[in-house]
Amino acid sequence: MFTRLAAIAVLCLMPVALSAQEGGRKLALLVGVGDYEHASLDPLKFSENDVTVLGQLLEKSGYEVVLLCDSAGKRDASLKPTYKNIRGQMAKIVKNGKRTDTILVGFSGHGLQFDDEREPFFCPTDARPSSKKAERENLLAISDVMNTLSDSGIGTKLLLIDACRNDPVASRSLDTTNVRPPKETAVLFSCSKDQRAFESAQFKHGIFFHYVIEGLKGDARNARNEVTWGGLLDYVQDQVTTSVPKIIGDGARQEPNSIGNLQGKSPVLVRINPDAPITIVKKEPAPVIVKKDPIPDVPPAPKSPIVGNWICNFMYQGVMVTYKATMRENGTFYLECHMNNGQQTKVEKDYGTYRHNQKQLTLTSKVSGATLTRSIVIDGKQATIYDPDLNLYLKYQKVD
Repeated sequence: MFTRLAAIAVLCLMPVALSAQEGGRKLALLVGVGDYEHASLDPLKFSENDVTVLGQLLEKSGYEVVLLCDSAGKRDASLKPTYKNIRGQMAKIVKNGKRTDTILVGFSGHGLQFDDEREPFFCPTDARPSSKKAERENLLAISDVMNTLSDSGIGTKLLLIDACRNDPVASRSLDTTNVRPPKETAVLFSCSKDQRAFESAQFKHGIFFHYVIEGLKGDARNARNEVTWGGLLDYVQDQVTTSVPKIIGDGARQEPNSIGNLQGKSPVLVRINPDAPITIVKKEPAPVIVKKDPIPDVPPAPKSPIVGNWICNFMYQGVMVTYKATMRENGTFYLECHMNNGQQTKVEKDYGTYRHNQKQLTLTSKVSGATLTRSIVIDGKQATIYDPDLNLYLKYQKVD
């Protein structure tokens, strides 16, 4: 519901590929490094907790999980997060990959990028960074990880990378400008260029992975009780961007950056069971059953009529435009703008916060920083917004 028309560029339309389907394996390779051998790489408090809790959550959702971290390495030397072990476990888990399979890779630890290289690296526990290129050892190139996954035959490849927690050797944080994911691969980095990612003693996690976990628990679910990759991106980007300045202070910024080459419907990561078991709390002399959603004594306030999923289709100067907007009850929005001139399609995305009263809708973009106010009339499942820039009344239909 946020007008963002751009010039239609010359786009190359790719054939739609089949992504992972129902019935395929769900795989997860999770690596958390807290203790580093090299003196220039400071210890991290919560990277192991990030992947351990995420692994427990994914196992409950049917994933085959391989976890490499410091404590796992003490029990089984092959699970110590060294360069050799990470490459070896990756080769094992992707063996005999199929189009119907999905793999989720999570890295939590230090990352480096050097002035003389365009390649971003993840640091295993035995990483040996150096200002001299010839002396660098055991640095895991992100492009090598993506290429290994691409060559495996697995249909859908997803990566969560929190590898910017400080910048001990390199003169800058990870620059993902030159990262080009292969087909059916998507990556969510914990922060953007020239930013660092933060840990929180309150959460006992990196802030990025805290919201990844909360999103997968259900905070990022859609109306079908699914957490999709796209839904998780929107949730994590919004929550981290909003929370870090409040939690860290001192002008801190952390804005997760997503890069993807996915086609078709967004992959479903987990399904949330709306009928979770009832929790029984023992209380003398008789047990008390606490229901999942107790009925409040006071009726809840009615939900704003703008909350929900909306769609608008219209023609503008020979271009078919489709807006898909999600307006959340917490005052945040997510928008996709699809523009098709009959030959090519361009998609733009935006998210941010909104305020709404009976006659006006005000939106503030987290992408551009711009704030727009539009007149709006909502009648049941229909909404009409006047756009003075286009001199059009745009009619939206509620679809949920």
